[in-house]
Amino acid sequence: MTSDSLNLGGIGPRGRSLASASFKDDFQSAEAKADDIDREGEQCISVSRLRSTYVVDDRTVLFYMRGGDIYRNVLRYDCPRLKSENRFSYKVTANRLCSVDWITVLETFGGGLSSGVSCGLGQFYGISESEVDFLRYGERGDIQEEPEAVELPEADVP
Repeated sequence: MTSDSLNLGGIGPRGRSLASASFKDDFQSAEAKADDIDREGEQCISVSRLRSTYVVDDRTVLFYMRGGDIYRNVLRYDCPRLKSENRFSYKVTANRLCSVDWITVLETFGGGLSSGVSCGLGQFYGISESEVDFLRYGERGDIQEEPEAVELPEADVP
């Protein structure tokens, strides 16, 4: 084992197998994805200000705060089933959710919810509404604009 990887082989909670992971690769991937954000990230956000969340994909979560602030969090590595389940739980200390904390995917199981995989949070980056629109709708955001009126020639009706 090298100094930058950790073997997580074995059986995890609920009998799930754990695969080997290279943390150096995971952190480099998270840094690469976060590179498109040209501002300083926050280490923590106040949970008492948290209004709602939106899961963009298995690696990105938007945190909507009271007062209008929106934060983008790029997880340290992909979090399987996060997007498809679209819900997660977290535990906080001192009413703050921080980049050292973990979220746990809540999976539908037998009519109820069960804990899935846990994934580490990254830094919280404040983003604008237009950045939110791009993350949520991508290029489809252009489709939501009012279409330009087109004048059609009159048809000859016999």
